[in-house]
Amino acid sequence: MTVELTNETNEEIAFVERRSALFHGVRNETDDLVLIPDVDSNEDGYEFSDSCWTETIAGGGVVGNGEQQVGYLDPGETVPQPLLLLVRMDASCPESPLEAVSFATTIAVRRDADASDDADSWEEHGWEFTLFEA
Repeated sequence: MTVELTNETNEEIAFVERRSALFHGVRNETDDLVLIPDVDSNEDGYEFSDSCWTETIAGGGVVGNGEQQVGYLDPGETVPQPLLLLVRMDASCPESPLEAVSFATTIAVRRDADASDDADSWEEHGWEFTLFEA
């Protein structure tokens, strides 16, 4: 699956936390599933076992070192992020197909990418989606 983050304004924006905005390491509401970026460098972060794909490193090895990353988008720019849906390493594979699963995160956006980094220049936004069984 792929999520896309698009800047629909006429000015460059900055957003934090970049990884969370693209759902890196974000867990579902029951905390048994996790999303990780579908990139070659993550291939050691998951494996197939017990009839499902499971993370082998917490967050698939992509959750950062605690430093906040800032992303930037030009006007009209879209950043696509392919994602893998994994069962968390300390959870069990689902016994039946999931009817629906939701993921949510909060990001902060600054419309003037060059503005000062004080708290008043950032606007918080919720960002979520739900997957339904086909």
